[in-house]
Amino acid sequence: MELQVITKPEEIAKLYRELSLFPSLSRADVGPVITSQYGGKYSNIYTEWSQRDLERNENVKFCRQYIVFHDDKSVVFSGASGNCTEIKGEILSKDSPSGEMKAVVREFTVKGEETQFLEIWSKNIKMKSINLTALKKHGKVYEDDQFGSLVWSHSETHLLYVAEKKRPKTESFFQTEPPELSSIEDEEEATRVEKKETVKGEQFVYHEDWGETFVNKSHPVLCVLDIEGGIVSVLEGVPENISPGQAFWAPGDTGVVFVGWWHEPFRLGIKYSPNRRSSLFYVDLTGGKC
Repeated sequence: MELQVITKPEEIAKLYRELSLFPSLSRADVGPVITSQYGGKYSNIYTEWSQRDLERNENVKFCRQYIVFHDDKSVVFSGASGNCTEIKGEILSKDSPSGEMKAVVREFTVKGEETQFLEIWSKNIKMKSINLTALKKHGKVYEDDQFGSLVWSHSETHLLYVAEKKRPKTESFFQTEPPELSSIEDEEEATRVEKKETVKGEQFVYHEDWGETFVNKSHPVLCVLDIEGGIVSVLEGVPENISPGQAFWAPGDTGVVFVGWWHEPFRLGIKYSPNRRSSLFYVDLTGGKC
């Protein structure tokens, strides 16, 4: 059989347009086993797909959900549940162990600034939406497979995730002071605190990151959200010379287990050279020790 080679630009573009209609699977989560009122067992399967949108000139993400009936030994029936839905701005998501709630980390551009939100959904209701960027507890949330985590506690009252360590704001020694435009006391106090935390003369200091596909990811920290109170805290006790990742809750939610990678002798290139010094660590939340 003779192989045909397409050389005309119009034919190549047509073929590419046809092939771009086929999405690729990027993620799949199997939900808990649910027993119906008639005794049948089934599980919901949540999947995420990526497809090229040539008109918008970008890759779009969408989700599909499936339902699978089984008898613990074999699949009795399986099929799609509902229609596909595009996922806008979603970078991380995770269902709670019971399947009653879902956590979503979403990123939008607000007034020219990239802003991240952590949302808690219950069925079809958004229970909470927390502006992580405005809290200024940490930098951007990690969504990669090397360090990233988004894990529910067993009690479903807390969320564990990984984000970039907060760095103090820097400015030039010759930065001019802007005139005060407001006389509101709380705004003046916030401005004074921000100025106090600003470091002068270090705006061009180089911070080594973990290299390819991990640009601007230098020093991750473990963060916990108290869902009821909406309070975000950074776990203390993690050694400063390691980068934590792939974290999960210990039994009873009494601690956090994670993998830690040493910063020395260098960070660069972990994507294609993963044979780095690393260990399992445990942070005791009752005593704050690692």
